[in-house]
Amino acid sequence: ESFASKSYVDRAHALGLEVWGVLDDFNYDNVHDAGIDVSAVLASTTKRLHLIESITELAVALGLDGINLDFEAQPSQERYQDYKQDFGQFVREMSVACRLNNLTFSIDNPVPNSNNTYLRRDVQGKVADYVIIMGYDEHLSSNGKASSAASINFVSKGIDDTLKLVPKEKVVNGIPFYGMLSKTKDAEVTYSDLIVKNVQDFLDRVGQTGTWDEEAQQLYAEWSSGGVKYQLWAETKESILVKLNVMRAKEIAGVAVWCLGCETPDVWEAISAYLNS
Repeated sequence: ESFASKSYVDRAHALGLEVWGVLDDFNYDNVHDAGIDVSAVLASTTKRLHLIESITELAVALGLDGINLDFEAQPSQERYQDYKQDFGQFVREMSVACRLNNLTFSIDNPVPNSNNTYLRRDVQGKVADYVIIMGYDEHLSSNGKASSAASINFVSKGIDDTLKLVPKEKVVNGIPFYGMLSKTKDAEVTYSDLIVKNVQDFLDRVGQTGTWDEEAQQLYAEWSSGGVKYQLWAETKESILVKLNVMRAKEIAGVAVWCLGCETPDVWEAISAYLNS
């Protein structure tokens, strides 16, 4: 299913912007309702090539400048090793099709860990133009403890582990335009996002000012109310500057963000300074 618009692409080009169309495996309810198994598609040479041909033909017709692959569905344990091989082959074949059609090929990845080696960063590092790290969602692996979404150590390690398999000139680190509010009640932790542009208003409403967390390198606030312990790790211009400085020191290719519209204007000052340094 395609949501692409030729008029959108043309308008972006008129503004001097490139457009990379995203191909993902998680935004389509009809795929899941129909029982389509992505791993079965990737396991078939015929189906893989049909998918690749369809995508690249559409990209060319739309005038896209690139394709961004964002496959995030975890393979089952039973299919893990097979999927690892199939995904690697899909990436190789996709890269060839992109080169033949003058399309930049980028791939999104979570930070490396033992559960996502199936993404074949070793293959990506050879054939993709850019390997993008989604340098956030740290809290998902916090084992039930309150956690930031993107502390500086988590971000830095994600880059270092990616650089073991991908040349630095291909690595792009994605930073979040959101922080993480954790709520602990009866030893159970739940989370909710807080986007950058809403941080100050939220702190004002709960009567908190926050302090700088030296370990996470983020704005931090903690308080209790109604038997619930609240902990907020907030992204601000200052915390994003810290991340950009780490990226500059590691000499990687650039920065990505998630997501547009969640930021404050001063964040772009920091990003512009990074891109022009």
